[in-house]
Amino acid sequence: FFLVSNPSAQMATVTFRFLRASGTPVEHVLQVQPGERRDVWVNADVPGVTGEFAAVVTSTGAPVVVERS
Repeated sequence: FFLVSNPSAQMATVTFRFLRASGTPVEHVLQVQPGERRDVWVNADVPGVTGEFAAVVTSTGAPVVVERS
């Protein structure tokens, strides 16, 4: 799981880039409204990553808090 919180007054587009050991990266994009908290259940929400070791890079144009759970 990744938990994403947007404390800002603007919507945040958060891109998760999963760098898989077995091949090309997989991207997952999440829209987070102002003041909202969202969850990403990697095994259910991100096809192509289940059962693989992956490093994760997040990027966004707004300040957000991302926590791995």
